[in-house]
Order: sequence, then structure tokens, then C-alpha cells
Amino acid sequence: MLLATEVTGDARYQDYTLKNFDFVFDHLDYFRKQAAEFGPPARGFRQLLDTRALDDCGAIGAALVKAYAKKQDPR
Repeated sequence: MLLATEVTGDARYQDYTLKNFDFVFDHLDYFRKQAAEFGPPARGFRQLLDTRALDDCGAIGAALVKAYAKKQDPR
């Protein structure tokens, strides 16, 4: 989505990306509590909560680095 903004000049793609990361980090404590009580979800935010392999954290880590370049959020 960040690349789509660069290619098209349409900031809505970047806004979408940053809005989604903000949602995750705004609610991270809730997701962690749910994972602790019920186990990590099979899909969705599991890769952020239960990283065990490069497949779990590689793509999302790269996306976070790129998003951080656009908005320096320490979370």
C-alpha cells in the first residue's frame, strides 16, 4: 500500500496502512490479553503476538520498517 502511494501519488493508500498499524498498536494490550487467555489466534494478528519463524515476522517486520519511515511512531 505504501508503494501504491508512491506510484500513484494517492495518499489514501498510505493513510490506510498507517491507520491499520495504529489500530493494532492502540489495542495491542487487549490482543495480548486475549492471546494469553485463549491462545494466539490461528489467523489475523497472530504473527504480531506469537512470532516463531521468519514467515511470521519477516513480511510484517519489513512493512513496519517502511511504515516507520513514513510516521515515526515508537510503538
